[in-house]
Amino acid sequence: MKWHLRTRLLAISILLFQPDGSAVVAHAQDAVTPLPEPAVGGAPDGPSGVQETHDQVSIEQVMKLVRLSRIMGGGITQMSMAVQNQKTALDAIRNGQTGPKTIPLLNGPDEVAARHGGEGLKEMADSALNGAVDGPPDLMAAFAHFRSTFSLDKAFALKDDELASKKVLAQLAAKGAIAGSVAESSYKRANEGMERVNDYITALQASKDLKTSIDINTRAVIELTQQINESLRTQSAVTSIVSSYFMMMASEASNEDWVDGLKDFNR
Repeated sequence: MKWHLRTRLLAISILLFQPDGSAVVAHAQDAVTPLPEPAVGGAPDGPSGVQETHDQVSIEQVMKLVRLSRIMGGGITQMSMAVQNQKTALDAIRNGQTGPKTIPLLNGPDEVAARHGGEGLKEMADSALNGAVDGPPDLMAAFAHFRSTFSLDKAFALKDDELASKKVLAQLAAKGAIAGSVAESSYKRANEGMERVNDYITALQASKDLKTSIDINTRAVIELTQQINESLRTQSAVTSIVSSYFMMMASEASNEDWVDGLKDFNR
């Protein structure tokens, strides 16, 4: 009984039941490619004085052992290859879920400098009145353009005038120039962000792993955060101008000739 079980296990026979109730025996050796015969050289010569015999049963058993050894070796080889292929597939899955990806972080020196919006609206306006603006390069370039185009130096010079209304005009000119520069810078950076979003969409369509998709989503969130901040900066600059205008009106109203001053300002 034990010999019979060993034989069945060694043959690796599997009983498959069909839907109609019939049974088909599938042997493992049918799915295994046997190993090629090894090179063993010639058989050694028999010793002298030995009588030759022919034992057919023993020869058949030896042939079966050789055949079985080749099948077992082929099966082990195929199993090893299957395990290796599984490892390769698992490595690909792991690499697709972990590790750095070649997607820009937008954290280089230029990107960091571009995100710097200046110390503050008041501080930049005060710097503008003194002839210099401290801020990111694109904002400073826009300010220089507005300063030249609208000849703002004369308006800035009113900050030292004796009349309070003219001092207020100088402040409004500086705040207006800063607000326009912020809007110009934010608009250009928003356009650059939209171009990157298009690249992210293209990369997402070609993504074959989870990690890349997550990284692209993270970059999209960064872009969204930057766009919101650019919008907040522009809104803050506009609010600064509006509030300055109403403060100017209140300042004019505190004087007896505030109506005439307001008319002159509106002209």
